[in-house]
Amino acid sequence: MAKIISRNFRILCDFMDVYQFMIDLYEKDWRNGVPAPFLEYALSSDWMDKSLVHRWKLWEEHGRIVGLVFYENPVNEGCWNGFDHEKEEGAWNGEAEHGYYSLMAPHMHPEDSIVIENNDGEYVCYAGMWWTPENHLAYLEPLCTIPTYRKK
Repeated sequence: MAKIISRNFRILCDFMDVYQFMIDLYEKDWRNGVPAPFLEYALSSDWMDKSLVHRWKLWEEHGRIVGLVFYENPVNEGCWNGFDHEKEEGAWNGEAEHGYYSLMAPHMHPEDSIVIENNDGEYVCYAGMWWTPENHLAYLEPLCTIPTYRKK
């Protein structure tokens, strides 16, 4: 059985390997995700929030990259609005530390979490997945949806 490990992305060490992974895997028509040039473009742009690049995740099998999760913008804004914080506390201030700590928890499984976006590519729903193998418990938390997308 293959052992796949995850680790944080290191931009100076991993960029070219990730770029090659994306070249090998992704198609020009985007059916398998964004093409490799998009990553380079996004990292060199002024519209992308690069403050959390060190928190992107790589999945490797036998030292070979088999998966990558990266965010153009943190999902946490969706959680902020999805839990109606905006009504009582105002607009999200960009603070993402609380989300990072939950991702580092021993039973959090971000690879099984789900992010849903609308037709404009904006995040509108997030569901985190926790797994406790000792008692075979899967736990979905948080589940947050932007108010205008609830019950749809």
